[in-house]
Amino acid sequence: MTTITLAPLDSDELYVAVLTEISADGRRREIDHEDFDADLDAATAWAETQIRDYTAEHGSGGNYRIDLARVDWADWDGDTWSIDEDTTCARAELDPATDTITWQTTGPFDFTEYRR
Repeated sequence: MTTITLAPLDSDELYVAVLTEISADGRRREIDHEDFDADLDAATAWAETQIRDYTAEHGSGGNYRIDLARVDWADWDGDTWSIDEDTTCARAELDPATDTITWQTTGPFDFTEYRR
């Protein structure tokens, strides 16, 4: 597992990790997500396991990645949270040829290819 360092969460925030597939036409499809109170190591471990397992199961033809966001508890509880430029604090991508996961931990995070 990779160790990443981020600014500490505020008391009213949690981490949410989202496994996403970006199709050839730029459409984003959420595959899975998980919330993590304040445990960055658990979020990182979940992210790396999910992206490796999903790629192994479905092949490397998909463009899979993990976006890790800082989400307000009120938004989480109200199901109004989102993954976007404002909430994303880290992104993981897998190079299936080398089985290497690269983490981006500073912005900007590019969402131009995301079409909803």
